Amino acid sequence: MRAILIEDAANGAAVVERLKHNVPGVVAIKPQGGKLARLRAVVPEWQARDWYLSRNPAWTEPLVEQLIMFPNGRNDDMVDMMTQAAAWLLQRR
Repeated sequence: MRAILIEDAANGAAVVERLKHNVPGVVAIKPQGGKLARLRAVVPEWQARDWYLSRNPAWTEPLVEQLIMFPNGRNDDMVDMMTQAAAWLLQRR
């Protein structure tokens, strides 16, 4: 199943409602806990090398930079996205 995850918070609910009629696979997800707690929950997956990052996409370097700087970096949207996707995937095992 292909899924497009959208955080069901703030404006996310409106985005989900607007997209789900025209875009297949839209899934609203409720964030559980804070950003730091969500990252800690998926660290074992990274340590076990269950995740792989290709070096080629343009988003890889910014994601790695945000991961290294987290939680003290200026931006953390990509880290937050990764943790919520990881949590969603872990629930589907």
